[in-house]
Amino acid sequence: MSAQSLPPPVVPPPSATVPTAAVASRSTLSLSPNQRAWARFKRNRLGLFSLIIFSAMLAIATLAELVSNDRPLIAHYNGKTYFPLFNNQPESVFGGDFQTALNSFNNAALAVPNSALAFYGLGNAYLASRKPPEAARAYQQALKIRPNMALALKGMGDALYSQGKSKESIDYYARALALGYDSPSLKLAMARSLNKERRSQEALNLAAELSKSNPSTEVFLTLGDAYAGLKQNREAYGAYRQAAEMDSRSALAQYKLGEVSFQLRDYVAARDAFGRALALDPEGKTFDASRARDLQGKSAAKLGEK
Repeated sequence: MSAQSLPPPVVPPPSATVPTAAVASRSTLSLSPNQRAWARFKRNRLGLFSLIIFSAMLAIATLAELVSNDRPLIAHYNGKTYFPLFNNQPESVFGGDFQTALNSFNNAALAVPNSALAFYGLGNAYLASRKPPEAARAYQQALKIRPNMALALKGMGDALYSQGKSKESIDYYARALALGYDSPSLKLAMARSLNKERRSQEALNLAAELSKSNPSTEVFLTLGDAYAGLKQNREAYGAYRQAAEMDSRSALAQYKLGEVSFQLRDYVAARDAFGRALALDPEGKTFDASRARDLQGKSAAKLGEK
C-alpha cells in the first residue's frame, strides 16, 4: 500500500476528555493553601487515622470527670430537681438523719470525755440540726481539750455566725487560718462574716480568689455582696449574674440580681429577676419577698406598666 493511500490521522475534538491528572491539578490549584494542605494530609491514611484516634482519646479524657465521679448528674427529691455535679447541696436538703448522729456522738462524748473528736462530731451534728447554741458548747469543749484543733475552730465560727455573731466568728476563722487550715469552705465562711461586718475589701479578696479556684453559686453570691458593699454595682451585677447562671433555681441569686439591676436603673432586668425569684420562692424563705414585690412594682411603674 502506498503512503498516499493511508487514512489521515484522527484528531480528537476540542470537547474530548482531559486526562484525570490534569483535572486533579486544576482542582488543587483552585483550593486555598489550607485546603490544599488538608487534602494532602487526608491522602496520608496513617496520619488521618492517627488524628481520629487522638481526637477520640482527647474527648474521652476531657469528659472523664463528668462520667467518673462520686456525685450524680441529676437528682430529683421532693418535687425539685438538683444538679449535684455542678452545685452540691448540703445533706439537710435531702433530710439527713441527724438525730441518730446526735445520739451517737453524745454517747461517744460520754464514753470518752477526753476525746476532742467526739465533741467535734457532736458539734457538727448539732449544727446540722440547726441548734447552733448547743453546737457552740460542744465545739468549746473540743477546744478545751485541744485548743489548736482547726476543725473545731472553724465549727465554732460557723455556730457563732448562725447566731448572728459574725464579728466573733471572724476571730475563730482567723485562728483556724493561722494554723494552716485554708479550706475553700473556711475562706468562704470568713468572707461571709467579713461582708456582714462591712469589711468588704477583705471579703472581696477572699471571694475573688475562690471564684477562680473553687467557683460556686455561694462564692459568686459572696463576691457580689462584697462588690455591693464597695458600691461597685456593675461588678456586683456580674457576680450575681454568674451565680444565677450556675444555679438557675437559686431564688436568692435572682433576688440579688434584681436589687442591683434596680440600683443600676435597668428596670427591665430588675422586674424580670424579681419575677423569677418570687416564682422560685413565693414565700420568701431565702429573701425578703415583700421587698422583692415592692421593687418589682416600682420597676414596672418606671417602665410605664400598671
